[in-house]
Amino acid sequence: CQGKVDPKVIEMMYKMFPKGHSHGQSADRDARHKQAAVHPNEEDFKAAQDFAQHILAKLD
Repeated sequence: CQGKVDPKVIEMMYKMFPKGHSHGQSADRDARHKQAAVHPNEEDFKAAQDFAQHILAKLD
């Protein structure tokens, strides 16, 4: 799952790439960083656990 990105990395990327560049700052990119900041969460952990149990069940 996508998770929180270190703010220092975000700042570095925004300095390296100008607005308009695919890795530069944009409203869409800022929104994705904000959404990613709340992950992984309990729902993500439960989904990972369910997936692992499903795979282990196939091995039996």
